[in-house]
Amino acid sequence: LDIAFRIDRENGRLLVQSTKAFENAGITVKCGDKIIFSTVCALNPEVCAELEIPNMPEYVTVSAVSGGEVIGEYTEKNFDKFNMPDVITDMPSAADMNSAEELYLAGVHVAQYRDPAVEPDSYWKEALKRDINHIPSLIALAEYEYGRYAYDSARNYAERAIKNATLYNERVQSGKVYYIYALILEAEGEYKKAYDYYYKAAWAADSVSKAMTRIAMLDIRNKDYKAAIKHAETALDYGRNDSLASAVKVIALKKLGCDASSEIAKQLEKDSLDHYMRYLSGNFDFYGIMDSNPLETVLDIVFDFDAMGLCEENVKLLSGLLEGRPETAQPMIYYALGYYKYLIGKDGAEDYKKGPDVAIGATFPVRREEMRILEDVIAKTDGKQAKMLLGCLLYNKRHYEKAAALWEKCDDYISVRNLAVAYFSHLNRKSEALPLMKKAISLCRDSEQLIYEAAVLMDKLCVPAKEKIEFLTSHKITRDDCFTELAKAYNQDMQSEKAIETLMSHSFVPCEGGEHAIADQYLFAHLIIGRKELEKGNTEKALESFKKGQILPQSLGAGIWNHCKLVPLKFFEAVCLEKLGKKEKADEIFSYIANIGIEYFSNMHLKELPYYQAYAWQHLGDNVKAQRLITKYRREWSGIDKTADNGFFGTTPFFISFTDDPKQLRRALHCYLNALICDFEG
Repeated sequence: LDIAFRIDRENGRLLVQSTKAFENAGITVKCGDKIIFSTVCALNPEVCAELEIPNMPEYVTVSAVSGGEVIGEYTEKNFDKFNMPDVITDMPSAADMNSAEELYLAGVHVAQYRDPAVEPDSYWKEALKRDINHIPSLIALAEYEYGRYAYDSARNYAERAIKNATLYNERVQSGKVYYIYALILEAEGEYKKAYDYYYKAAWAADSVSKAMTRIAMLDIRNKDYKAAIKHAETALDYGRNDSLASAVKVIALKKLGCDASSEIAKQLEKDSLDHYMRYLSGNFDFYGIMDSNPLETVLDIVFDFDAMGLCEENVKLLSGLLEGRPETAQPMIYYALGYYKYLIGKDGAEDYKKGPDVAIGATFPVRREEMRILEDVIAKTDGKQAKMLLGCLLYNKRHYEKAAALWEKCDDYISVRNLAVAYFSHLNRKSEALPLMKKAISLCRDSEQLIYEAAVLMDKLCVPAKEKIEFLTSHKITRDDCFTELAKAYNQDMQSEKAIETLMSHSFVPCEGGEHAIADQYLFAHLIIGRKELEKGNTEKALESFKKGQILPQSLGAGIWNHCKLVPLKFFEAVCLEKLGKKEKADEIFSYIANIGIEYFSNMHLKELPYYQAYAWQHLGDNVKAQRLITKYRREWSGIDKTADNGFFGTTPFFISFTDDPKQLRRALHCYLNALICDFEG
């Protein structure tokens, strides 16, 4: 993107922001075929160009040309507002859904969306409460449990699904249930039985390609290369772009001493970045052209080769990466290399020793083969780094107790920090979390991430604000989130002037979705200051604070996504105006607040909006409307703490690993909202 436009009709301006310098850019604004504005100017990414264009008509086209080339163009459209679709709201909780099928589909949606707040199994398990033999949910749970390496429960769900799916006919409509079961069997080392169930899966057209590919891989493991070619070709008949099936065929041809060059050339012509084929071709620059984390690409190939029993090839592949791209070395490359050396009868001890000597890098282990390798490293060396990494893998797969047991045996700052997260979030040992975080900080004093996370944890543990202030000010902080937490602590301690001073001392560049966290502290600080002045009878000063709080300084890098955020400040601005005898201006604001529509986004950004609206109606002299509104929401809010949930209360754009009990948070919201009701009713 070279350029962006903003049409500001309210102020008669066109704003133009470029991402690079253009000396003579021609800016043209058209309405249809008629040119209504044209100029040539220099554009600089450091400055937003502001062009005065009064009385701009609707639906214009703006374009920018430099050096004879169009560098940007935008045409306004007349959107059909009447048929605008409704806002897509959150899905109902599992308990509120009507049928097993609806619950199954909700789980599928969550799984496909990779929702960070909720796991899909909560929907599928609820579906089984409605229908204990609901086949789609049983299959989904088998696949889900397989994906988190809980093979016993995965097998149980799969066998129940097969029993119900084959009640009248062993040849099922979809081969998925057999395919998932075969994957589980293969993961448990039952290759013969897995082979048979892959064959059963391949009877159904939807599973031929994937099932035959796995069969061909097991043929390679069994050294039956002719069968591997036959099964790989069948897989390609049903899925011609299956690169793994093509790789299996090439491997089998090579094992039989046949020329595979034409097959390789054919695949590389279709996809020049097919890394299986690039490696099997003996391409001299196989490692050299990989830009995006070569180790992870190589490990993907290694673990497919693992399924085929190609351990010697894996030693060659991993050794080649270390030789060709030594800068990519991470613990898992040495652990994997040592592991496969052991499997082919060589000594991998030296490689196991090298693992802890290199940086972990950007990725942590997540694959089941990595789990197996790390378990072997621990068995042979009792290595603490391997325990830490295996703990991370297991925690990611929701094996919290096993992960914590590994971290308890480690003394590095990552393990100590992770243990604090596990104790607080899942193991009901909350009181031990903060001492662990402080220990982690003592082991890595320069980590502002740890400082930020410790501050967040203090909030969750209801540590007094003064302690939080002392903690944050005793460390050197430079990050946006640390400054925001310090401002929040000052607000919690009713030192709002210090909160504003803290915010104004830093230039923020918030993450997408994180703007409100900064803005909230600025708004709240001015709300506190204004209300203090109002209580003292300093109405003019209070008014100044309430108005100032509605204008966010540019240095905050923040914005307001929804106008409801400003309602508390606007409400008290109106209260001040009323006290100062400016009833007409006050009523304009009260009327604005009273008539805001209560909908999905208002509930997201200001759940208590009805409270302010009821007071606004009261100030406008309509006590009946005020009472009706507050009565309606008194009923609605009375049962908030009884709401069944899917294991979470709310979401955040930040990486906060400490998770609260959703029931406790719902209870807190219930108490807060009903306290507002009590305040209104005196």
